[in-house]
Amino acid sequence: MEVQHGISGVRAFRLFDAFNSDFTEHVPLVSGDTTRLEVRLYDSTGARRTAIPGGAQVAFRFDPDSLAVAAPIDGLPFWKAVTPTSGVGTEGSLFVSVLFLADSSTKTYGPIQVLVH
Repeated sequence: MEVQHGISGVRAFRLFDAFNSDFTEHVPLVSGDTTRLEVRLYDSTGARRTAIPGGAQVAFRFDPDSLAVAAPIDGLPFWKAVTPTSGVGTEGSLFVSVLFLADSSTKTYGPIQVLVH
């Protein structure tokens, strides 16, 4: 997985579920269920960023496209509700893009392994 490291060696990007489990390396999705995933961003000192100057938008892309769908969660800009659309045993990848609105730059992280259970 491609990540950017801050000066303290802390990852610049991490992915967590609603139970605070770290899914940065592997995302297990349960068939017939929706998993809430949070993108956590860190600055160059390793401090977690809960707000981005100018704002940011998070987008998920799955490969293959038929693997799962991600929907926004009202009031939670760094969260997505992910529902698998493929059968049990299907493997694929997740790519997470963050659009920084202040300068219109986009950073994409991934691939992150995804498996439907």
